Amino acid sequence: MSTIAGVGAGVGFGVRPPSINEFSPLAVYRFSSPWVATATGIASVADSSGNGNAPLVQGTGSAQPAFSATALNGRPCGVFDGTTHFMYDNGGAICGAVQNPDADDKPHSIAIAYQMLTTSKTMYFVGFGYSGGTTPFHYLRQTTGILAYYRRGVGGVGDIAAFTYDTASTAARVLVESKQSTLISAIVNGVAVLTNSACNTGPLAQTLPAGIVDQFGVGCLFRDTPSQHAEMRVGLVAVWDRALTQTEMAQVSAIMQAEFGL
Repeated sequence: MSTIAGVGAGVGFGVRPPSINEFSPLAVYRFSSPWVATATGIASVADSSGNGNAPLVQGTGSAQPAFSATALNGRPCGVFDGTTHFMYDNGGAICGAVQNPDADDKPHSIAIAYQMLTTSKTMYFVGFGYSGGTTPFHYLRQTTGILAYYRRGVGGVGDIAAFTYDTASTAARVLVESKQSTLISAIVNGVAVLTNSACNTGPLAQTLPAGIVDQFGVGCLFRDTPSQHAEMRVGLVAVWDRALTQTEMAQVSAIMQAEFGL
């Protein structure tokens, strides 16, 4: 069993380097391996959490991200072109991470190691959507100067928990987001940018019909017609079906920062 001695300045190591799998994620998708490549790009990225979830997939060649062994701070990653590339878990268990059986929002967390290649357009880069319409969705997105968690309900009404963290930069980073009920927290490269901030209030007090969120996607706003694609590099995406604590968020961030040399 590894020992995590601290966070922020670095991670202390015991017998072996710690892994985010020790925090019991629902799914972990690493763009280093195991993945399936074709002549046109990455077709599949397996879940390495040990839970046996369906892989992220993309069967259309023109929509497959490219693979690079070194593009993300010298580490392997998928390269998304901001026009057509995206990957998704269509109807898999990951979609249940955002809904309770009674249709209320379920606590969940997302961690992603990534690098935006532009800061001049709106891009949705990881989250949950609905294949049968434009809403609802739960997504992390970047607009010019703003990173945000954005949730829209069935009727199209929505709310945004926005935060600012060096948004003019295209440097690689690790973002960890944790949401529970009406509160959301976020850490970027070990810096807390949201701590128990209000979300799902006002128009977002509405619940979602049970089972309507049916897709988890990376690289675009995933809905009936994928849109607002992200021009980015992605090294790792992890999802939890619970809200990570502030301490756990900091530890996960530190482990991923160490993995990607940040």
